[in-house]
Amino acid sequence: MVSIIIPIFNAERFLKQCFDSCIRQTFTDLEILLVNDASTDGSKKICESYCKQDKRFKLIDNDKNQGVEKSRFDALSVAKGDYVTFLDADDWLCDKNIIKKAVSNAKEHNVDYVEFGMQKVIDKWGIIKQSHWIKNDVLITQPELFEKYYITFFGKFLITSFMCGKVYRKSIFNTTDLSPLGLGMCEDHAFNLRLFPHLSRVYIMKDIGYCYRWGGMTSRYNPHFYPNCKALYLLREKLIQKYSYYKAIDYLKIESRIPYVSFMRKEADLEKNIVASTLTNGLFP
Repeated sequence: MVSIIIPIFNAERFLKQCFDSCIRQTFTDLEILLVNDASTDGSKKICESYCKQDKRFKLIDNDKNQGVEKSRFDALSVAKGDYVTFLDADDWLCDKNIIKKAVSNAKEHNVDYVEFGMQKVIDKWGIIKQSHWIKNDVLITQPELFEKYYITFFGKFLITSFMCGKVYRKSIFNTTDLSPLGLGMCEDHAFNLRLFPHLSRVYIMKDIGYCYRWGGMTSRYNPHFYPNCKALYLLREKLIQKYSYYKAIDYLKIESRIPYVSFMRKEADLEKNIVASTLTNGLFP
């Protein structure tokens, strides 16, 4: 069985496409865990409707908003599948055979996760932008997996750090502490950052199977951007020491400057908007 975990917050206009892409999968031994994170729109009603129509859908209903990180972990704690994959509520699986292919490769190659390609969809216009992706399937094993590819999490991007677009062997999650860190963003990066040193084998497919909606719910400005990036920096610094992965230090220093500059620009733009509004409307409109 594969457990598909979908955290949901005020995503009613995206849910049909997301849920239907799960139903269309030719691999049918699924449980689809819907975590309604205290949505205030019609998301819960849509979830309940799908649960009535298809018993593979199961609803976890949060009374209070806990964020995507905690929502994923809540679902993971009750997931019954031998394999787990994550799907954002505003995205969808664009290949009806992708789960079947991933599970087949996971079993054949005895790997800890199978990854498939993602493509960006520009939400405002519905334009699909094809991602640059591999031309052939790749099996990566130790020691190359850690020595060469762990650097991805420190600024030299050789593979992806997303939770989505991967089918994980669920038992691998028991090899390390993967409890929530309280992050409002970068939570998928932090998850795989901690998990990666415990992996033995991964398989990356050439197939594109996931559509990521750019300009949707997960690509908006987040006010917790800088504090979360700082927390992630400290975590990465700690793991460099723990695993003696000193080759990552220079990459981390360079990569850590980018979020700071981006954050300061956002803050400056916000300040300009406040000043402009005050000049137009007065201090107390």
